[in-house]
Amino acid sequence: MLKSLLEKFKNRENAKDSMIALTLKMSGVGLLFLLTLFLTNNFSPDLVGQYSFSRSILLILGGISIIGAEQSIIYYSGYLRSKNAINNIKSVYFKTVKLILFSSLLLILIMNLINAEFINSFFEVENPFGLVKKVTFYLFFHSIMMLNIEMFRALNKMVISEIFRNITRYGLFFIGAYILLINDLDFYLVDVYLGCFVVLCLITCILLALEFKKLGEINPDVKISTKEIFYTSYPMALNAMTFFLMQSTDVILLGKFEQFDTVAYYDTAVRVASLTMIGVMSVNVVIAPKIAELYNQQKLDELQKLVKSSIRLMLLFSTPAILFLFVFAEFVLGLFGEQYKSAKMALFILITAQYITTVMGMAGNYMNMTGKQRILHKILIFAFLLNVALNYLLIPKMGMNGSALATGITIVIWHSITIAIIYKKDKIFVF
Repeated sequence: MLKSLLEKFKNRENAKDSMIALTLKMSGVGLLFLLTLFLTNNFSPDLVGQYSFSRSILLILGGISIIGAEQSIIYYSGYLRSKNAINNIKSVYFKTVKLILFSSLLLILIMNLINAEFINSFFEVENPFGLVKKVTFYLFFHSIMMLNIEMFRALNKMVISEIFRNITRYGLFFIGAYILLINDLDFYLVDVYLGCFVVLCLITCILLALEFKKLGEINPDVKISTKEIFYTSYPMALNAMTFFLMQSTDVILLGKFEQFDTVAYYDTAVRVASLTMIGVMSVNVVIAPKIAELYNQQKLDELQKLVKSSIRLMLLFSTPAILFLFVFAEFVLGLFGEQYKSAKMALFILITAQYITTVMGMAGNYMNMTGKQRILHKILIFAFLLNVALNYLLIPKMGMNGSALATGITIVIWHSITIAIIYKKDKIFVF
């Protein structure tokens, strides 16, 4: 069945690369699960809490320091290929590094101007300001590592990109944590976690330098300024931050109306449901540069065929996981504890919404890769506000199921609006 389906795809290489990406992402999920088990079973809850706190802060501040560059570099790779000037990606890369350096230094400056007590007053944990300040000093290395990972993808080195994204960054920390454990140096856990990004930054920079040597001379007729890169990147950063806030709204507001144990059950259901989107992400990773390339060449017929074949792949990769969770939802939730089975209905609602949007899974990716990131930002702002309103309305009446329903409705609506706008502007069906 799989072979006959792949025969219908215009570009079978996309299917092959997507399956490789899916395999590596699944391996990364497994490695992260093992890492979590290792940490929780061998380090004190306090140290694991510090690591989790630092990881969350890095996720938020890292999204600011990288200013959307990890997405814009993919856009520019497709754009430059459409102009037969892919060698110019080197110039775009180095200008982007300067922007990241500036934003990282600015965040360090801001953090040094903020009063420690002001930060500490927001949290109940001990000395959160010290951890936040420590994280800011590693932002540049983390951001450059993430940029390099996407740069490999921009240069069609997808396997290298996915190995670093899903395997190496978890594996290196796993090794570091094990060394700490056998040498009774547990208290350096956060330092080793952050230090891994310095090592990975250096390794990826060396590998990227070798790839740059293979490129030819820059085409002087195609110029992209630092200002242009910034204006392309920062709306993508805003989109990512808005999407992150939207994903967190249901959990945060559930904590306003319910006890923390209910929040824990629901949050677990959210994490389990998110596994069904690995197939969608695997395909998006591969086709993003091609979307930008075909769009800038205005080869809309080819673009429509690419979109159609990619959606089939998304359905092919996602359907087994979704069916598995529908059949074995209670068993999967029970792995986390008997009480977690109470989130079964919430999980059903979430994965139903995920399945509906699987056929629209490339809508946001398409918008970013075709210069419509500002329109996407407006849609996501609307979706965020809608999600807040629905959660406030439904949680008091339905508890965690209301939170799941609010999130599911929001996901379907913002995807539907996006595909309608894409069709209106480009006459492309992205579903």
